[in-house]
Amino acid sequence: ANAPMGDPLHTKPVSVIYENSGVKTNVAFLMTNQGFLHAFDATLPKAASATTPDSSGGNELFAFMPKELLSNIPELYSPTDTAEHVYGLDGPITRWHDDENRDGMVNGNDTLQLIFGMRRGGYSYYSLDVTNPAQPEFKWQISKGDIGFENLAQTWSRASLISVKHNNDEKKRVLMFAGGYDAPTVDRTKKPQKASGNAVYMVDSNGKLVWSIDDDNHRDMNYSIPSDLAIIDSDNNGVADRAYFGDLAGQIWRVDFNDIGDDADTVLTKLADIRENNGHQPIFYAPSVSLNKKYGSRYTAVAFGTGDRTQPMLDDSSNAFFMIKDRDYKVGPPAASPTTITRADIYDATDNDIGSPIEAIRDNAEEKLRNASGWSVSLNPGEKALSKVVTYNGKFLATTFEPDEAVDEYGLPDPCKFAMFGRLYVMDLSDARPIKLLDDGTETSEGLDKTGRITRLNSTTIPSKPVVIIPADSSQAQIFVDKESVVSVNKSISTVFWHAK
Repeated sequence: ANAPMGDPLHTKPVSVIYENSGVKTNVAFLMTNQGFLHAFDATLPKAASATTPDSSGGNELFAFMPKELLSNIPELYSPTDTAEHVYGLDGPITRWHDDENRDGMVNGNDTLQLIFGMRRGGYSYYSLDVTNPAQPEFKWQISKGDIGFENLAQTWSRASLISVKHNNDEKKRVLMFAGGYDAPTVDRTKKPQKASGNAVYMVDSNGKLVWSIDDDNHRDMNYSIPSDLAIIDSDNNGVADRAYFGDLAGQIWRVDFNDIGDDADTVLTKLADIRENNGHQPIFYAPSVSLNKKYGSRYTAVAFGTGDRTQPMLDDSSNAFFMIKDRDYKVGPPAASPTTITRADIYDATDNDIGSPIEAIRDNAEEKLRNASGWSVSLNPGEKALSKVVTYNGKFLATTFEPDEAVDEYGLPDPCKFAMFGRLYVMDLSDARPIKLLDDGTETSEGLDKTGRITRLNSTTIPSKPVVIIPADSSQAQIFVDKESVVSVNKSISTVFWHAK
């Protein structure tokens, strides 16, 4: 008998095209909280007549369950009367495809492994060799407590496949990920808690540790890092050399790594600490990083929002959006150890004084912003940024979620219901000025107060991050949140010339 499939709550599927003797097969890999990684034949049926239908595709090729999740089976088979959700494989999936002919398909001598974490399901990363989806092979496992991984927590961070410099000129492919989320220590807390997960790791294709940083590199690196990492190649030479990430205390970190084979080439910098009066400013998502120029000065803009993803219904939290200016934007670590940016160094742009119609107020705001190390925009009490910030064409795009008290038909509080609001914020990345995107794809900031940043979303669930879709046959880009096309914006098109030989 067919069993019902579990919920893929936080994970996302991965699609792979295989080619064998000219025949292409599409396989979809999906994880669920039932504890399985499933492989499904997702090949489209061939065109067929009514008399010869093609019912191929849709079959399950295999399912893999880590042995540490076998203890969940009794609860899944016969659920007890508990309020606890059973978590299994709820983490991110990364493809490591050694594509020899670079055609995007698995064929010839290619190899493919899937690397995946468990999120709340556990404290391990796994790798499966799925070069042949009909004969998958277990490759390796990394777990909390393994030598070198003592600080690993629940595996929330997606493993990024990057190339780095290793032992002078050798170019090495590695997986880079953060330490994760220490649920027993951090759950249901409302202030920063020192916890495990306070590390960043690189491993090779065999799961062997090749590089890491933790509190031995900086005494303040004491808090869980559940987010993905924002990794860049700052000199565009084909190897990554810097990463930005935040932690659950509200600290933003920058790590420069020139040669990962030389410890002296790793420099960890606490770029910012955005807590105010020891408040709770947890960061659950990687910042959006871009090179910008304002007032004649170049800087790397590090944009992000705060909010406790594990407690979305808190109505007394105090969160904000931030854009931090990292003025040491050139390749390599800062020339001198910089002073950590604090809230006192950040301009409060909440009231949009920089867009004021009163010249004196506007000039004063511009002067403060020019001398500041970035800006902040405060959210309503209980409002939280629960997705990644997106920067596009000089714009800061982000969504928020806010719980609210529901009322009955007489306008009185209804304890049996709750209300939820999702919002899309659109701002100028450089100064947080509201941007109104008009129906014809143009935009304006004229005459807008701070509410001009906000578009109310139709959905009442936690909204996704903004997704920019650029149709090939349109002069406008569409901005989606979940399945809702919220606004459009005219595309900026640049002509690029190149010569290949």
